[in-house]
Amino acid sequence: MTAACVLLHPLPAGAFAAWLDGAVTRLADYLQASGRATPEQALVQAQRSHAELLPQGLQTPGHHVFEIHAARGAVVGQLWLHAGPSGRAHLYDLFIEPQHRRQGHARRALHALLDQAAQLGAERLGLNVLAGNGAARGLYEQLGFQVHSLQMSRALPISGS
Repeated sequence: MTAACVLLHPLPAGAFAAWLDGAVTRLADYLQASGRATPEQALVQAQRSHAELLPQGLQTPGHHVFEIHAARGAVVGQLWLHAGPSGRAHLYDLFIEPQHRRQGHARRALHALLDQAAQLGAERLGLNVLAGNGAARGLYEQLGFQVHSLQMSRALPISGS
C-alpha cells in the first residue's frame, strides 16, 4: 500500500449511530446554508430525510456507507453512496475529519468511490454541492463532474416593515 491511496471499508455497525448524527448535522447545515430551510426546520428535515433514505440503517438495499482509511490505516472520514438498479449512483455525504483535511484524502476517496460505484453497476455518479463551497466544486470539476442543475434564490423583504 502506498501513501497515495485510500481504502474504502464498510462502516462497522457500531459506528453507525455516530456517523448518522454527523451526517444529519451536515445535511441540516447544508439546508440552512442553501436557503432551503430555516434553522428551526433544518434539523427536522435532515432527520426525516435520513430516516426515509436509510430505513434499515446499514442494511438498506443499494446504500453503502464507507469509512475512508488512509494508507497507514487511520480512518480519515466517511462517505455514503447510493447505487440503484437504474445505473445511476449518488454521493450523499463525503466527510473528511478536520485534522485530515487538505491532504488529498477527499480526492483519493473520490477516485476509489468512482471505481466502487462502477463495480456496483453504476454508469453515472451524481452529487450536490453548495455553490459557495469553492474548494469542493473545484475538486469535483477537476475529477470531471459537470453542473447539470443550478438553483438560485434570494431573500425577500418582510412585508409590513
